Amino acid sequence: MTSAFVSISNSNLIPLFGRFHPIQNKCLTHHRIFIVHSSSKPASIDTLTSTLTFNFNQDITQSSIDSINQNKISNAPRKLIREVVDLHHGSYEDISDVTYRAMIRALVQMDRILLALDVYSERHKLVLLNLRKHDSEIALFLVKTLLFQHQKSSGNNSPDSIDFKECATRILDETAHGLDLSHDWFMKCALAFVKAGEIEDCAKCIGRAQESIEKLKSENKDGESFVGIYNEVIRHLGKIGALNVVFDVLDVMNLANIQKDNETWEFLANAAVRRVEFVKGVVSMDTMPDQELPEAMFIGRSNVGKSSLVNMTVGRKALAHTSKRPGKTQQFNYFVVNGKKDAIEYKDKSVVKEQKKMSKRAMEKLRKNPNARGNLGRSERKEIKEDLKAFYLVDCPGVGYAKVPKEMQESWTRFIRDFLSKSSRLRVVFHLIDGRHGPMDDDRLLLEMVSDLKSKELMSSVQFVIVLTKVDKLDKSKVKSGVMQQTVQALKTVGLLESTPIISTSSQSKIGRDEMWRYLRSVTIDEA
Repeated sequence: MTSAFVSISNSNLIPLFGRFHPIQNKCLTHHRIFIVHSSSKPASIDTLTSTLTFNFNQDITQSSIDSINQNKISNAPRKLIREVVDLHHGSYEDISDVTYRAMIRALVQMDRILLALDVYSERHKLVLLNLRKHDSEIALFLVKTLLFQHQKSSGNNSPDSIDFKECATRILDETAHGLDLSHDWFMKCALAFVKAGEIEDCAKCIGRAQESIEKLKSENKDGESFVGIYNEVIRHLGKIGALNVVFDVLDVMNLANIQKDNETWEFLANAAVRRVEFVKGVVSMDTMPDQELPEAMFIGRSNVGKSSLVNMTVGRKALAHTSKRPGKTQQFNYFVVNGKKDAIEYKDKSVVKEQKKMSKRAMEKLRKNPNARGNLGRSERKEIKEDLKAFYLVDCPGVGYAKVPKEMQESWTRFIRDFLSKSSRLRVVFHLIDGRHGPMDDDRLLLEMVSDLKSKELMSSVQFVIVLTKVDKLDKSKVKSGVMQQTVQALKTVGLLESTPIISTSSQSKIGRDEMWRYLRSVTIDEA
């Protein structure tokens, strides 16, 4: 048995994507297709083309697809390759897009990636001649395939290796340039990039999705969207600690009016919180934890739902104890989020926990490719520190009608004032107000306290946020207009209206959890 080969040279193909030379960019290289024959004599190109030519004039689409599927089912890659050779000598204008898709998919499934790219290149020649339109379906398929190959070949720096990521990026760019693509299409590309560990390119796709939505809105058009693809992107971003890009995805969802579901909230909480533990109860400034970490504080009237909101924010059911009895929380409860199990000194390490040796395999992967976090196995990924900072959540006792002695109530109020004015670690204060009733006298006293401290520049670096709670108790989860007007007026009276955002939340339906985390960014990814 002898082997003959057919050489498909790059000189016979139009440069992929029409704007760059494939050899210079190491995207496609000159390659050979080996075909095994049972004959003892080498077969010539003319012999191959004369014996293997399809009758494209008679039902080309169905006959080609039937042949492709048959060769794929029988696992006959050599026969399939012969068909590709024949395509190079046929009339591409007569080949349907369905046939192109079937051929490219079959070649990829048989691990003939370069040959699939050659077929795509030939079709792209027709696109440049305005004989075909860009095919977003097959482009997305190739982007996913190439990024998967990029992930498999991560760390291979051989000069002869193919830059699969570059190929994927060029296909994406050309398709986006030639078509008005939906934001869902870009989000699917974003998911492929994040699975390959390419966070920067993932963020670019998310930005393009946002541009697509803005264009639709400017043209008064609506696009159908599915929350599932967005949830998947959030889930994979969360696995590698890219919380800042998670917020970009949420921005796109808000812009496109995509309704978030339970999985959205679950994946958001998983992305933002790796671990949360109770530290201690504090009753004075002298008893505060020694550990220097940024703090987020929850204040408000008794029984307004502070403990429930803490649980909802971090995605835990019973971290902070809740009770229908007012005044259940009688100390300043400290919870550490994303802290270490051994509670030793917290330090910000961008990639690796230096206190714990990584496996040699994981270290070697990161050495070859610093962006390869998404390629690590589960056990290896555990040894990589996510880009999330440790911080404290502080659940304060409620002010107002709690069934505790008046002296204790006054001591809590004094402690809150001392805490707000003296804690150098405080970054954000959430003032919870019952969304059913609006600000009460105790709420107005707290607002006056905050206004006074801010006027004295004792809270100049602290973000103050009004949180309307229990909106699930209202019709259609909407805050009554009267409650909102009362809240705005209360802020205006003390001079805090312009600097204070107002958000609506529900610990039961999870409304507002994404907004809570937007203001918690100052203690997670924005903290220097």
